[in-house]
Amino acid sequence: MMNALIKSLVEKVSRGKDWNPYKILGVRKAATAKEIRAAYRRRAKAVHSDVTGDADEFLLLKEAHDFLLDSSARSLWDRKGIRASDDVRRRAVAALSGLFDTVVNQLATGSFPPEHADIPDMVRQVVRANLEEFASTQNQVNNKIRRLRLMEGKTTRKAGGENLVSSILARRLEECEAALAELADRVLIGEVMLADLENYSADIEPIDPFYASVRSARPSVRNSEFAIFWR
Repeated sequence: MMNALIKSLVEKVSRGKDWNPYKILGVRKAATAKEIRAAYRRRAKAVHSDVTGDADEFLLLKEAHDFLLDSSARSLWDRKGIRASDDVRRRAVAALSGLFDTVVNQLATGSFPPEHADIPDMVRQVVRANLEEFASTQNQVNNKIRRLRLMEGKTTRKAGGENLVSSILARRLEECEAALAELADRVLIGEVMLADLENYSADIEPIDPFYASVRSARPSVRNSEFAIFWR
């Protein structure tokens, strides 16, 4: 078993800004699963703790190997350069489960022929719509922060005591920073969801022209419903 000091070192290195699973394994970005496994075995032989005692490098290799063989994690890294934690990925899966459940229920009780419904794509559209909404809200909050900053130091208090304007500005700025942190968390969850959705496909029958022209008949998941699951 690896001691706590080594684990701490590995954690620091593996999550640093230079962490790159492709570079760690020495494979190209388009490497197949077979090539990734071969590269891992080849490098692991040279750095295994039983041979050289380099336990931290061996663990880095194992992490990179497992990471690239996880299609969702790899897709997110390739698209966004994001390495999501296990907790974030669990939350993303829970959010997807809730969305799929909502869509399936709508299809089971609505008028749209379920055999024509591309469920993964329906959910994908909802996720993208929410990410766009989050981005818009982020811009609004950042603009609010900019305006609050412009007010800082402009109001003084002649006598002693608390400057109420300064206190209010500080509180509002703190609220805005907290809102941005929450939005960033939601965006990350959404990106992980999109990556996981790439693992799904739908074998659907061609849609009848009548239903294709009647958009109101198509099932949808409103943003307000979606927010229930995106936490």
